[in-house]
Amino acid sequence: RNSGTEGSRKYILNQLDIKPNEHFELNYLAYSASVNAIQDSRIKGMNMPGGVPVSAVARVFAAQGKDLVILNFSEEDLQAVNKKYPLWRHYEIAANTYPNQPYAVNTIAQPNFLAVRADVSDEVVYLILQTLYNNLPFLHNIHSATRAMSLARAVKGLPVPLHPGAIRFYSEHGIDIPPDLRANSR
Repeated sequence: RNSGTEGSRKYILNQLDIKPNEHFELNYLAYSASVNAIQDSRIKGMNMPGGVPVSAVARVFAAQGKDLVILNFSEEDLQAVNKKYPLWRHYEIAANTYPNQPYAVNTIAQPNFLAVRADVSDEVVYLILQTLYNNLPFLHNIHSATRAMSLARAVKGLPVPLHPGAIRFYSEHGIDIPPDLRANSR
């Protein structure tokens, strides 16, 4: 309850005129518990945002993939979801990403970003970004979703202004910072 997963699920479904509290009997379960509940037929669906591949989705598809489907999002669905907050973009989950998933899935993705309080020093924010980007190959070995990280895409689609330490880091690396992302500059 009260997680980012719950918040984004509520927002997305409401934008699609689906009222989760009216249309579903909701359960608030962790990923692993959701997989167990699907396998035990205690729930009929689950909301599993995360960087592809999501291990819990792989687990449930390995066990019951032929009986499961990942929902597709059309262009109209994407436009509806982006009407108020244009954050999401199309994302294709390639065929065979998960066991027993021989088809591609057109879904949506949203940017993930690190957030800090405004009172965190510029130098600390700068060093955090420097550490992240200097260690991308290491991060790639931890989770394949980090392969989508790049300086070229770092500030695209951000819904909030950048911290001055982040502005310094990205500017030094030749990234054009749009004016709306410079609102926090001191």
